[in-house]
Amino acid sequence: MEPKPETPEYADSAELDIEPIRLSPAEDVALNNIGALLGIPLETFATVRHFDNAEAILAFLHSRPLNDYRWAFRGHKDATWKLEPSIERLKRSYPHSLRSGAEEYVRQAFKRRAHHYLNHLPLDGDELEWMALMRHHGAPTRLLD
Repeated sequence: MEPKPETPEYADSAELDIEPIRLSPAEDVALNNIGALLGIPLETFATVRHFDNAEAILAFLHSRPLNDYRWAFRGHKDATWKLEPSIERLKRSYPHSLRSGAEEYVRQAFKRRAHHYLNHLPLDGDELEWMALMRHHGAPTRLLD
């Protein structure tokens, strides 16, 4: 039996003292619509591209038509919010308790434990791939999310 990661998604909700999420009727309809989409193959309504690594993604994003300055990608719903990496938001939220080497600590801990939970790992020296994987799993990094 594989060990469970020490993350909230694997913890018992009673242990976390979490309030149940209450949705508005509009949110409930939107969530049901998203659920209905799960049964439809993505290729029927979107162009699907597959990339083997971060370099291939960057090359695609720097090619036409994406490189003609008509496209913008943001991770916020409000354009007035400041663009900053999750590690910076964390430092701002906990200025007195977050130590200066926190990112390195998280990176090393993630790399040490990843093989327990993932079948395919980036090469040890491929830091961009590791940071992207960390971000995907919710770890704070210097990458914009």
